[in-house]
Amino acid sequence: MSHSQGRRVFVTGGDRTLNFSGCAYYLMKSLAEELPEFRVEAVPIHSYRTLYGATAKWGLRMLTDPRPHFFMTRQFQNANWRASQLEGDADDVLISLPQIAISPDVQRFSRIYLYVDMTHRQYLSYGQFNTMPSRVRRGIIAQERASYVLADRIFACTLQVKMQLTEDYAVPPDKIEIVGRGVNMPDVRSGSRGEVRSDGKLRVCFMGLDFERKGLRDLIEAIDADTMLQQRVALDVIGPEQTSLPRRDYMEAHGYIDKDRDLGGLISILDRCDVGYLFSRSEGIPGSVLDFLSRGRPCLISDIPQMGDLTRMPGVVSLPLARGAAVVGDTLRELVTSPERLRSLKENAGASVIAGWKHQAQCIGRWCSS
Repeated sequence: MSHSQGRRVFVTGGDRTLNFSGCAYYLMKSLAEELPEFRVEAVPIHSYRTLYGATAKWGLRMLTDPRPHFFMTRQFQNANWRASQLEGDADDVLISLPQIAISPDVQRFSRIYLYVDMTHRQYLSYGQFNTMPSRVRRGIIAQERASYVLADRIFACTLQVKMQLTEDYAVPPDKIEIVGRGVNMPDVRSGSRGEVRSDGKLRVCFMGLDFERKGLRDLIEAIDADTMLQQRVALDVIGPEQTSLPRRDYMEAHGYIDKDRDLGGLISILDRCDVGYLFSRSEGIPGSVLDFLSRGRPCLISDIPQMGDLTRMPGVVSLPLARGAAVVGDTLRELVTSPERLRSLKENAGASVIAGWKHQAQCIGRWCSS
């Protein structure tokens, strides 16, 4: 790279909102505004189809289906770098959301920063990874640990993440800065903040791919158990494949909505709902809660520790996970039969201040410019 091109900041996965739920994309946009002296560019994340050779080779070597695991491995990241045809320079900075693999390509950068919303140790504790071969798990965790050593600074989403990094990975506390998380949604509020619909129905919206972990079955069970709720609740489900869900007259399954292609359609569904829902068993970044609040919509959440400061935000209702569908049903009945309670929640959610990624870009940008 010639110096006439100026210094560059690369953001892994910043090319599409599909990557990392849009975090990298919106962070990159904010960094471009905060760092006019830099050229801010994306390191694209390539599909398994594009990286078919590397994907198949790794799966054969590990004797496992590569699709659930390969994206976390050193081999995937090295193949992704080669496919991107990007070459870092001694003046360039790399900001990565996934934990990185140590390679000559990566080590060319002058500085490497990581943004961590969830460690692999926590992510691999989710049920879908119960069958992961132990040798694959060990390799992923070892690579993750090495990436924390290589990084010049780590930006953590929450205090819980910082504690995991220091306690489980022995990362020095002074290497970690807590910066929170932005919202992956344009912050344009609809006009119906405190209104309660005249038809007397309560429209609930669930958004997430892993519907088992995120508590959709508790919601369906609560509605199924109450005839009044079946008549008075309408449910929008965004994320899961329609074929993976039970059919219910009160439920409309929209499937996965790509923000790149149909952001307007996604916003219209969020704006027509009365309340969001995320009754998770475990979470990294509960991003859908911020998405709902950014649209002025209250949200029902579980009381797990990973929800952190969200439980104290205006418009958020924290429910005890231990009570399962019973407490979900009780809360829905209260909202259906008490319009004033619902109106108050909507007004509170509408008054909440949900920022984009400006704060995170400012924190990271200071280190890029130093």
